[in-house]
Amino acid sequence: MKKCIISLLSIALLLLALCGCGKQRMALNHISEDVFYEKSTLQTKVTDEQGNSYYAEDRLKVISYNIRYTNDKNGHSIKERAPRLKKVLEKYDADLLGIQEFTPKWEKHLPLFEEQYDYVLNYRSSEDVEAAPIFWKRSKFKLLDHGLFWLSETPEQESRGWGAKHWRICQWVKLENRQSGSAFYFLNTHFDFEDAPQVGSARLLIEKAQTDFKDAPVIITGDFNMERQSEGYYFMSRYFTDVNMATEQSNIGTYTGYGETSELIDYTFISQEGIKPLTYRVMTEMFDGKYVSDHYGIYTEQVLLKNN
Repeated sequence: MKKCIISLLSIALLLLALCGCGKQRMALNHISEDVFYEKSTLQTKVTDEQGNSYYAEDRLKVISYNIRYTNDKNGHSIKERAPRLKKVLEKYDADLLGIQEFTPKWEKHLPLFEEQYDYVLNYRSSEDVEAAPIFWKRSKFKLLDHGLFWLSETPEQESRGWGAKHWRICQWVKLENRQSGSAFYFLNTHFDFEDAPQVGSARLLIEKAQTDFKDAPVIITGDFNMERQSEGYYFMSRYFTDVNMATEQSNIGTYTGYGETSELIDYTFISQEGIKPLTYRVMTEMFDGKYVSDHYGIYTEQVLLKNN
């Protein structure tokens, strides 16, 4: 009788284990053990016309890219688009990547990033499996802290906020430049579609910047699903600097629907103090008439200031 019970328990445990094997992992973080990187000699501190001082090593190259969550027709499946994404990323050689609409269908292509980058990647909900991962060059930055919060009235709990259609999250990291010792926060997010959740999300990001992230400059990338005349953009641009509007003032649309439309809804925002916007570019590269995604990526450069 005892043997029978033990056997039944063993079978039950085995079945539970097998069932668990098919479940989607909700976090796919890739964080290398910290190793020693030899520090290069810092270049002479530069002072610009406004009296801002900085080191060349604190110039940060950032890409924000909505890579489209699924397969599409006419040469735009993930399998076909992934090599195009690889070529674009190699061309720009960014220090930091904020990716939106990463789904399990993209997981087999993670080696595209792993040669140079470490990353944090958390899916926003078991019912709505999509992520906004952050990638950083492991040779340039040391990870100090990381986390995520939901864009809702209860940001520490898996939740939807302000009537949003989807669960929405903000992934974040705190990084330290290995050469200069400068620290900053990098946030990546994907807003919902309507005014109410966009305004609520913008106010939440502002609140976080004023409290949890107040000790260092902040960079925020994302697909914000809102144009510049929207109420959500109004709140974001009051507290943060839109790198585009502070530099190029480009009107090139970032959402194209594979050439069907043109809407400027992707942005890089930075703190108004402690960091200076330098350049902005919409990544319009195509390959034999085919797109990387239904969005264009955006490339920015900004520099951390040393005014102390």
